[in-house]
Amino acid sequence: MSNLKYSIDDLKTQLDSGMIDIKNYLFGVLLCCSLITVTLFISAAFSIYKSRMNKRKRRRYKELKKSTLKRTNSICTELGQN
Repeated sequence: MSNLKYSIDDLKTQLDSGMIDIKNYLFGVLLCCSLITVTLFISAAFSIYKSRMNKRKRRRYKELKKSTLKRTNSICTELGQN
């Protein structure tokens, strides 16, 4: 009976130490997954910001081009009338 009790206690000790190793492993996996997820979110946010910034630049360029053409046309018509 004492042999059986010793075996059960030994088994419990091994199981407990194994569970600690599994918990550390799972914590490491969770930490890596979290870092990858955060990196992907930051990358996506930067990509969205950059595309919106480029869209604004294109819009400003078009508006500037239109205003320059209007100014040029008005100058040409004024010169033509004078």
